[in-house]
Amino acid sequence: MAGRVVHQALANTYKLVKDESPYYKYTPTTIPDIVFQDKKKKITYLIDISIPNDSNIQAKYNEKIAKYTDLAIEMQRLWNQARVEIIPLVMSTTGLTPHTFYTDLK
Repeated sequence: MAGRVVHQALANTYKLVKDESPYYKYTPTTIPDIVFQDKKKKITYLIDISIPNDSNIQAKYNEKIAKYTDLAIEMQRLWNQARVEIIPLVMSTTGLTPHTFYTDLK
């Protein structure tokens, strides 16, 4: 659900969708993660959202970075990107976040 909300916000902001349906009715195309590309600047963002238990926050953050590092390198090479950034948005079930959350969210 959290991934859909962020996906919809990005799609609405950059006018990638025509209708602005309520978040609970919004269904993005089936993609395992959010991939956002700035074609002018040649920057790609791989956004992955996770909501683990409090004790798993840092482990989940590290897991997301490790999971997408090879993909980011390959996308940068194949798509001729200036850079590919991995943005793990991790927030625990009680609202705890890693120290990088605010920066990653921006």
